[in-house]
Amino acid sequence: MNYINAISSIPLDIVFEGYSLQYTTYIILSSSDTSKTVPLCSFKSQSNKFTEISGTPYYNFSIVSNNLINITLKNIEFTGIYDLIIYNDSGYKKLSEKNYLINVVNTIP
Repeated sequence: MNYINAISSIPLDIVFEGYSLQYTTYIILSSSDTSKTVPLCSFKSQSNKFTEISGTPYYNFSIVSNNLINITLKNIEFTGIYDLIIYNDSGYKKLSEKNYLINVVNTIP
């Protein structure tokens, strides 16, 4: 399992490798500790195969190719362990559920 270990006020640059990433609508940061994801939003897929999820949407990402996406997480308020969810209207991919290839680069402001 993969999780993002974030430290508050330190941005994270993440390279995520997967499939069909060109259809990404949102990047969602989720935590089992709901006090750490503010504002909290709910997302329901159009497909019955996926359960409703909640987390904080991030829009600061760029699609490099069908298989590669760059994500920059800024302004994380709380230090903690987070799940990263790649979301589109048909469904989502949780970083914690698969062995996706990721490269996380911490950048100090």
